Amino acid sequence: MQTVAPPPSLTGSEFQSQLAELSEVYTKKLLATWSTSGVQATRTANEWLVIPSKPDFEGVIANGPPLKFDTKVCSAASFAWAPYRRETGGSKARQLKYMLHRSKFGEICFFLIHWNARELKKVKQPAETHIIPVVASDDYWEKVDAAEIRTLSREDGRARGVVVEWAPFPIKPRPILLPAIFKFWGGGSLEVGVED
Repeated sequence: MQTVAPPPSLTGSEFQSQLAELSEVYTKKLLATWSTSGVQATRTANEWLVIPSKPDFEGVIANGPPLKFDTKVCSAASFAWAPYRRETGGSKARQLKYMLHRSKFGEICFFLIHWNARELKKVKQPAETHIIPVVASDDYWEKVDAAEIRTLSREDGRARGVVVEWAPFPIKPRPILLPAIFKFWGGGSLEVGVED
């Protein structure tokens, strides 16, 4: 399959839109489907307060387990894990806790991080996308929670996760997500196109 460079710069909403479009392609081919997760809310005086606490997307792979993933776009040198520690009690900590819990039951859970291109004085960092598996049995997440691991760099992402390739498409490139998922979930590979 032909691959292309990822877009040099994306916003979070652009990235999520591309993933929603990709789900439509995979759904038509009966390979996988996902959609945005529901949100929780609580009623205060005279209004509803939305409490985001689940990963961005939930779905299922054909003949496979359910999946949950949260998408992030990072333009910095590293991605900070501080908001995901339990002590914060915030929505990001609840997202990670939710994914760790669901992974115990065989669900595929991960962060999908798109790193925007960066141009520094001495080095250029091209855009890249990584799957960072969230598995309860991995002591990495205990170290994140204990603040022993504070950030994730691009290099860390390549080492601990899976690089997601991008494929050309008539209007804009798309991530080739399923083969990357199979690399960490099943240890194999799968050629799955994203063309219509």
